[in-house]
Amino acid sequence: MDRIELAAALIAGFILDQLLGDPQIPFHPVRLIGNLIQRLERFFYRWPREEKRRLFLGGVLLAVTVCMVTALFVLGVLWVSRRISPILHFFMSVLFCYFFYVVNIQQAFHLNRDNECNHNLHYLLLNIFYILF
Repeated sequence: MDRIELAAALIAGFILDQLLGDPQIPFHPVRLIGNLIQRLERFFYRWPREEKRRLFLGGVLLAVTVCMVTALFVLGVLWVSRRISPILHFFMSVLFCYFFYVVNIQQAFHLNRDNECNHNLHYLLLNIFYILF
């Protein structure tokens, strides 16, 4: 993905986030990641609470595993979509940007948090500038 395509996907995802808001659907990535964490916790936290080192190690392994599974899933979907069609790849990039967007300027406007709103918009613009140049 070249820089202009990435910047366009970020901007389109941001616009979708502002127009549609956060979708309340069962297959939203945050819910899927939460379900993954819930299932993996049974495996990584099976030791007694007194064994602090094992619990710490289990937490580290859980975090690494969740990050790796999530990254591999996103990269796999983007790789398959690129093999099928460049348009599908761009659409999936926009969709992932929309689902994973953290910035919610609209909410900051409604709560009259001008400083937070300006900071979030500034952060988005800096990221796009960094990608392009």
